[in-house]
Amino acid sequence: MELLEPGYKKIRIQPQIGEHLTWVDASLESVHGTIKVTWKKQNEDSVEMQVLIPSNTTAEIIIPTMNQDSILESGTPIEQVIGLSSVEQMSEGLKLLVGSGDYYFKFPMT
Repeated sequence: MELLEPGYKKIRIQPQIGEHLTWVDASLESVHGTIKVTWKKQNEDSVEMQVLIPSNTTAEIIIPTMNQDSILESGTPIEQVIGLSSVEQMSEGLKLLVGSGDYYFKFPMT
């Protein structure tokens, strides 16, 4: 979790998935509420990640894959997700801009 605007009004979530790190469960109490990220590798071929963004907060979520079609949020392709403002390709993967909410992503390991 990285602060992008004062008071955690905007944050960046960018999982650092490595060979030996198989899961993370982190949370932070901000002035707007709880920010929470949990992710876990599944069978060396995919990752499941839950993200909680509090009210009055936006987040950049960096998904470490370039294949937009392979990312699901609660079983739905990301282009159909309510609360998703934009998707942008970056060298690290795809940057999703989301508003407050509870998101459950599944994406392949690349």
